[in-house]
Amino acid sequence: MLVTDDQVRTALQVATASLQPAPALLPQVHQRIRRTAIRRRCERIGGASVVIALAAISVAVLRPPHVPQVAAAAAPLPQRYQAVLDRPTGGDLASGAARTSVLTAYSAWVDGPAEANYVDGPGGRLAGEPNVVWMGSTPAGAAAITVQELQPPTASSGAGPAQTTGLYVTYFGAVSTEGWHVVGDGTFGAEWQDLGGVLMGPDPQVLVALDTGAPMRYATMATIEPNGYVERNFQSVPFSDGAAVIPLPAGTKPDQVVVQPTDRSQPNTVVMRPAGTGQDGPRTTLPWEGAYSFTPGVSSPPADTLAMRFEDALRRDGFTDPNGTTGAPSGWFAYGLLSDGAEVVVGEYQLGDGVARLYAVVFAGARSEVIPAGRADPAAALPVRVNLGAGRGRVLVRVGAAISWRRADRTGPPDGTARDTALLPARIAMAVLVRVGNDAPQALTLPPG
Repeated sequence: MLVTDDQVRTALQVATASLQPAPALLPQVHQRIRRTAIRRRCERIGGASVVIALAAISVAVLRPPHVPQVAAAAAPLPQRYQAVLDRPTGGDLASGAARTSVLTAYSAWVDGPAEANYVDGPGGRLAGEPNVVWMGSTPAGAAAITVQELQPPTASSGAGPAQTTGLYVTYFGAVSTEGWHVVGDGTFGAEWQDLGGVLMGPDPQVLVALDTGAPMRYATMATIEPNGYVERNFQSVPFSDGAAVIPLPAGTKPDQVVVQPTDRSQPNTVVMRPAGTGQDGPRTTLPWEGAYSFTPGVSSPPADTLAMRFEDALRRDGFTDPNGTTGAPSGWFAYGLLSDGAEVVVGEYQLGDGVARLYAVVFAGARSEVIPAGRADPAAALPVRVNLGAGRGRVLVRVGAAISWRRADRTGPPDGTARDTALLPARIAMAVLVRVGNDAPQALTLPPG
């Protein structure tokens, strides 16, 4: 049955005539919660966002919502988070009626797309009551932040090892004067990476961040050197009255905005951005997939294993974005062993500037050495040529090709052959033949390097 606007308006007036301030509504708010987990690379709310417009709010107000039973707290909430949970509502828009509207929207949110994973799912279990800790004006319109205690998931949820107790944080933006929509959600202290803030508005216009009592810093852009080294100019997050509202310069790239603890011994946070904004550009790495060994008789580990080791080494040496929310390794890797037993991984890494750069990583025991190697040349007979330095040789890669070689000062049969990738001496000139399928072989001479 369709409900007209007049009928909804009349029903709202009747239903809300005797509404009390937020405390009377709190026991009715659902104790259910959002999606599975915030990934290390920032997840977008996107299609999971729910617009809680007038009709949805009217339903939440007119029918008493079912409140799922929540198990007793398994662990006390750390004092830092308890202080946030108990905080009076701050911000220039804080009022009893407005607070009630946000809590109603929160109820609709946890009763909708956020429901499946947080009743007793892998994300955890909500406990106690939610609180609206901030409501304020931003260049992108009105915004609000809610928090609720989040206990670790139970063993029956199928989750991994027990997590710590923390907060579930939800950011809302105003659709109109009649409703709110979720622009970001995450956790503090209870999952993989804390939610440092959300971006709101087109382009986007503003960064909004919850004050959790710890000093934070932020940067709105990255300077990426030709070799891929990333630098940022950080500033202190200007918290006031429970949150920070930071207008962003025109042209800000959403995937370059960073919020992280000033205390660098603490783990990084993630920043959520509006759906459809700041998405990485087209992939510019070579279109190969898989892992290929250049050492005869030695199989390469799987590509996903190499990707993790490769990216971790680049991150330790400063060749990735500081908070890990932008950039990704290639889908291909060359792998092999040197004469001293050290492992070598060659691949590409694409940062937020859209440039894919070549790197070799030499792993010797617990140590790793990153060797920047410029950019691949997709049109070349050998798109990848990486000199490992120190007389260790050079790695050649052309997936799908037969590669043969001999010293350039000699004639006769090749000194060696391989497919896809090869490790050649670097200090002497080498004559190389590259053949793809039934195509004519391409000959080139590699000078000493």
